Amino acid sequence: MVQFLVIFNPNSGPGINTLSDPNFIRELPKLNSYSNVVTIGYVLTEWATRDINDVYDDVDTYASFATTPNPNNNGTFALNGIFFDQTPNGYTAAAVTFMQTIDTYVKAESGFGSLSFVSSLIKMFSCELDCSQSRDDSSQRILFCRG
Repeated sequence: MVQFLVIFNPNSGPGINTLSDPNFIRELPKLNSYSNVVTIGYVLTEWATRDINDVYDDVDTYASFATTPNPNNNGTFALNGIFFDQTPNGYTAAAVTFMQTIDTYVKAESGFGSLSFVSSLIKMFSCELDCSQSRDDSSQRILFCRG
């Protein structure tokens, strides 16, 4: 069976009142009902320069989807992790610290379930050329790959 990783990106991040939009209320639980679909939330990092508290806010918003009541009672809004976009494409100590910090933050969230996708932080920097280095690791909840 073909597997799908769906990046949920309502507004360059979680947006405001996303789960009050009838389209998302209808479609996100539908996606989550398929056994071959994994949904993750989109978070912008601005090449590891974005205010880290804004990143945390986006992560918290997506994590809160897991406990948001569904008015249609047709499934869950829960996501399985985070996709960080605009990750650094070159090494700096500050970028590594930033990415490690937000990585740790996401892993501490309880709202993302147990299924996860990740590539290691070190491989993230070489992923510009070869995204085949990504790996599945059930202890992680983040996809760092850029391609």
